[in-house]
Amino acid sequence: TEASARPVVSLSPNWVPILYGDSVTLTCNLDPNPEGEKRYFWYRDNKKLNHYKKSFIIHSASWTQKGNYQCRAGTSEKSDTVRLDISNGPVILQAPPSVREGDSLYLRCHAQFGYYIRNARFYKNGVLINSFGAGSAYRLEKASLDTTGTYKCAASADTSPAVGNSKEEFIYVGGKDMSVFPFIQVMSQNLR
Repeated sequence: TEASARPVVSLSPNWVPILYGDSVTLTCNLDPNPEGEKRYFWYRDNKKLNHYKKSFIIHSASWTQKGNYQCRAGTSEKSDTVRLDISNGPVILQAPPSVREGDSLYLRCHAQFGYYIRNARFYKNGVLINSFGAGSAYRLEKASLDTTGTYKCAASADTSPAVGNSKEEFIYVGGKDMSVFPFIQVMSQNLR
């Protein structure tokens, strides 16, 4: 029933963290979704927001919008938390907020507006894991428990030979038998 169902918050694009000024859409997904119009409720850091639609659109992310987001659909329980972190860059490593063992893992090296990343190097636990010249993304077909580690990227752009390095992000991949969320935890670390 709707009262016992628990929605899941999804992000589009499916990346965390995001850069200051980026846009992102959070959607409250309830499965099964009963027919008819429904009222949705959104929360940031456990405070109710003045928004009652299925999708919560952030057109230009600001510092006040970072935090832990949850939703309810009608009389459902609250969803699990999705953490939205916002960075001022200039370069960030982005990953999906959740993925299971066996799923593909897609990492992205993202730069501030005005920079098009031509090449990015991706590192896991300090070791280079891709060949230079592969663009701004790194894809792993099947994530495993061994995928867990500390990742970062170093980028160069068309307008600058060296844009910079991202902060390190600790990515944790959980097992297939885990419950709904979270399967992957992406945590920014100010490690230098």
